[in-house]
Amino acid sequence: MLRFIFNLLIAEFIGFLSNFLVGDISIKYLNFIKPAFSTPGFIFPIVWVILYFLMAIANFLAINNTKGNYLYSMQLLINFLWPIFFFGLDLKLFSFIWLIFLFVMVIITTKEFSKTNIIAAALMLPYIFWLIYAGYLNFEIWQLNR
Repeated sequence: MLRFIFNLLIAEFIGFLSNFLVGDISIKYLNFIKPAFSTPGFIFPIVWVILYFLMAIANFLAINNTKGNYLYSMQLLINFLWPIFFFGLDLKLFSFIWLIFLFVMVIITTKEFSKTNIIAAALMLPYIFWLIYAGYLNFEIWQLNR
């Protein structure tokens, strides 16, 4: 149980820390010209708390998969940096490319998790779908705010 709590705290802390370092993301998001299918800014923290929770469970379930745990840690680091690039440094095109890199890492991590625990892999699916949506938003915001 302690290992699960540790997994959860690390995942949630990574999300909190990257947002903290960037500043008030909701104000920055509000000021963008956004595409038709964008969501209100208050949705993002709710979704990310849930996604980090699911990721932590997935990593916990695949805890004996050393390669999967390493890949999970790497994608978490890549995830940590995205808000800094997008919101903090205003590198929207680079952030889109970075998000594609993150997407590929999450796919590889999910595939690795599936080798030892199919439930762990399934818990990564909402994250994958959210990254597709985030990629759409990132690309469109880059296009609309050049």
